[in-house]
Amino acid sequence: MVAIILFLSLCSPESASDPFTAKTIGDHGNVTVMEVTGNYDANNPDDTVNADPRQIIAKEFYRLHKDECDFLVILQSIRDEQ
Repeated sequence: MVAIILFLSLCSPESASDPFTAKTIGDHGNVTVMEVTGNYDANNPDDTVNADPRQIIAKEFYRLHKDECDFLVILQSIRDEQ
């Protein structure tokens, strides 16, 4: 069983209507660091879970990595913009 940890550095979007994006910063062993913009936790208007951010993150991961993982674990950190 192989698990990859994705560590996200969240940046504030310019506006609420900006799309969710994910960009790989680098790999450190089994940890991939990505910078994302947008609201990762936002629900859809009908209050269902918005899966788009998770799909965008997974697509970005698999764009650069082989499909050899059993799990992708996502941890997030909010970057302090000063």
